[in-house]
Amino acid sequence: MSKRSSGFMRARGILFSALIVTAGICHAQDGAIRIGGSPRELTISSVSPHTVRIDLSPLDEPGRPVPSPTTAVFVPYESVERLRTRELPAPRTIDAGPLRVAIEPRPPLTITVTRADGHVVQALSFDPEDGSIVFRTEAPAFGLGEGRQQFDRRGFYYDFVNGQGQLLATHGATVPVPFLLGADGWAMFIHNPPVTGATLTGPAATRDANIPWGAFDLRGQNAGPPPPRPARGVTPNVAPPAVLPTRGRFVPRADTVARTPIRIFVIDLEHPTDAMAEYVRLSGRPVMPPKWVMGYMQSHRSLAGPAEPISVAQTLRDRRLPCDAVIYLGSGYTNDKDGQSGWNTGHGSLTFNPRVFDKPQEMLDRLHALHFKVILHKNAAPAGLFGASVDEPSDSPRHISNYWATHAPLMKMGVDAWWPDDGDELPIENRLARLRLYYEGPLKERPNQRPWSLDRNGYAGSARFGAWIWSGDVQSRWATLAAHVPVGLNFSMSVSPWWGTDIGGFVSSREYTGELYVRWFEFAAFTPLFRSHGRNWHLHTPFGWNSGETGPVESQPPPPESELHNADVEPICRKYLELRYRLLPYNYTIARQACDTGIPPMRAMWLHYPEDPQAAKLGDQYLCGRDLLVAPVVEKGATTRRVYLPAGQQWYDWWNDASGPPTPGGRWITRPVDLGTLPLYVRAGAIIPLDPVRQYTAQEVTDPTTIRIYPGADGSFTMYDDDGQTLGYQNGTDDRQVWIRFEWNDAARRLTIAPGSQSNHWPTGAKRAFDIQVVSNPPRSKRVEYRGEQVEVGL
Repeated sequence: MSKRSSGFMRARGILFSALIVTAGICHAQDGAIRIGGSPRELTISSVSPHTVRIDLSPLDEPGRPVPSPTTAVFVPYESVERLRTRELPAPRTIDAGPLRVAIEPRPPLTITVTRADGHVVQALSFDPEDGSIVFRTEAPAFGLGEGRQQFDRRGFYYDFVNGQGQLLATHGATVPVPFLLGADGWAMFIHNPPVTGATLTGPAATRDANIPWGAFDLRGQNAGPPPPRPARGVTPNVAPPAVLPTRGRFVPRADTVARTPIRIFVIDLEHPTDAMAEYVRLSGRPVMPPKWVMGYMQSHRSLAGPAEPISVAQTLRDRRLPCDAVIYLGSGYTNDKDGQSGWNTGHGSLTFNPRVFDKPQEMLDRLHALHFKVILHKNAAPAGLFGASVDEPSDSPRHISNYWATHAPLMKMGVDAWWPDDGDELPIENRLARLRLYYEGPLKERPNQRPWSLDRNGYAGSARFGAWIWSGDVQSRWATLAAHVPVGLNFSMSVSPWWGTDIGGFVSSREYTGELYVRWFEFAAFTPLFRSHGRNWHLHTPFGWNSGETGPVESQPPPPESELHNADVEPICRKYLELRYRLLPYNYTIARQACDTGIPPMRAMWLHYPEDPQAAKLGDQYLCGRDLLVAPVVEKGATTRRVYLPAGQQWYDWWNDASGPPTPGGRWITRPVDLGTLPLYVRAGAIIPLDPVRQYTAQEVTDPTTIRIYPGADGSFTMYDDDGQTLGYQNGTDDRQVWIRFEWNDAARRLTIAPGSQSNHWPTGAKRAFDIQVVSNPPRSKRVEYRGEQVEVGL
């Protein structure tokens, strides 16, 4: 079966003429194109062999097309104009590279994108009155950013309210991005934020981001008016309807239709990963994180005094609980009678709190001596923060160059990274400006050192500024843990590869116990961000559950007394910490893959198994990279976990990989679990590199890297490494950058180790030891030395 004709649950023979448009029809006169009562200029452009751009621009008073707003969302990309017109007296069909675009001008204006063989990629119908756009959703649809109902987005109404609102308790904060992907082979980005009276890049940009600028109504035909927005704290229905709709609709904000440009990117997916490649083409390549970000991060809240930051760090080292970074919340959100038990003196402050950091330089030096990176919380960003560069001169305190200057003294003291909190009210352009300053600002202080920030808000393009986003102030509930598996998958496909959550949940509930913390910890070990944070923060440390006390109680109720003597938590957390650090070469490689291709580390199974309809629709399990299948346990008291193993592969149980033959895919299995077991499977043909256990990512180790081979199929893996901190990976100037390709010939039982096809800098005379292990009973292994030239190993 050819690549073009394979899978995706193809919807064939679609007759878009069957679309029913519910809004009234207004006939254009003399072929003039009108949307929302205003004349429009239609432009069709080819962006790539996979992507067509459609622009419908209103005309200003002199008759010029109004440009699309918030251009900072996109990076420069090539495009070829195929059509520009303001009148369509008759239907037209144009070629747009290998795609074809058919335009039917009869109201409603209909634009259908097809392949050369006639297969419909997507068909759009534009209502001439309200500007809404009807499109097909005949298979599962994913994306739309973070939050709200999951996993298949069909059946619900999504207004584009940014921040901590609907479904926060269980589904996290909302980071809406209008990028929707269809399992039957299409993706679409609708760029339609309204033009405001203020310049979005200027200091007057204070438009409330919580006023929706549009909505995706995926409830189907004749769904009626938008549902009322529930009161804060009221959870709306999250269950999908019994019958999923085959049509969706994008509805722009009514008061902006007449003057807002519409820009739509329609993407043909020969394979699901094409969506990621095209998304990166438009919004920019993710930047590589520093290697320490791949480790564990321990967050702190209400601090008892200057001794506590050092004592927590020392405890992690003494108990041999691997950790790379410590994070400190600012005062104002902490539990203290005068609100000053965080790192600073209050909201928005950049002054160390003398009650906690009484000798800040000395304390930073001590934490660095223990090999911890230090991350500081910063909120209360100026409204209307703007700027195209931190090097751009400006007299405004709202400009990112001047706002960054207030941070620079702390960077000079040794602060390693920042946690920009809040900012839900910031419009898109200002959100991106804020992310830019936390990327360009640190580079200004430390040229050639990779910046990193932890953020609550973002948009398309966040990843090119080194911003990692967490899911907000969620509750410590089993339903929250369960919801976060699909939340992370949709986020990873439509916002950024870099996502995580507060391990254990942020706001305590009666459900918060050591069991819930452990299950959340296990899940987070297989997400990009591995960070524990929350109120009652002593119970968000791996060692806090057997101490006999809660620490500062910031959320009621605290766990029962019996939970404060839970000896099971720490050893299980250590097990997953050590596994995370052993998987460092694997995780670092898939992070580099994300930077090069946009394919996230945390992957919906649809991305790799589009032809398996069962795998494609599942959102409660996922792939970590290409080879590891992760099935988090999200039910209280669970003793089993049903897992679906995708078809076309054989699968090994990670924990019992040598106990017997692999299990054929295309079936459900029931996996017994104890508290310390997260079901984890590896596909046959996988090659997994495993390092010795470290206590922090930069720790030197002398034992060799294990190369674990799962037989039963041919396989390959190209392992990536570099210096872990500089920008040399971007231009090949890092002399420690190396790609090593491992190829397994299953029939010959032979492994070939050779330089990767990418840029390599293998030092003359250098060698690296590998322990080659083939999973079998009994296991077979062989140690080899690799010197930058091809080696063949028989096993």
